[in-house]
Amino acid sequence: MRARGQGLGTKLLAGALDYARGQLALPWVLLTCVDGNTGSARVIEKNGGVLLDKLDGVIDGRPRVTRRYRIEL
Repeated sequence: MRARGQGLGTKLLAGALDYARGQLALPWVLLTCVDGNTGSARVIEKNGGVLLDKLDGVIDGRPRVTRRYRIEL
């Protein structure tokens, strides 16, 4: 059974943000995903993520663009 498209990632991140807000009392969190990973970007954005920037880098010898998001708690 595949879980894609059922909103599970969005719900899981929402729960993690609730924990960060309530138990850890964090004022904000920083989340990242690979630029081409539209599913992860969508999950972050549905939970209030605001795109800060895109960083060019090299991971395991391969060029990669990383999207950085901030969520205010």
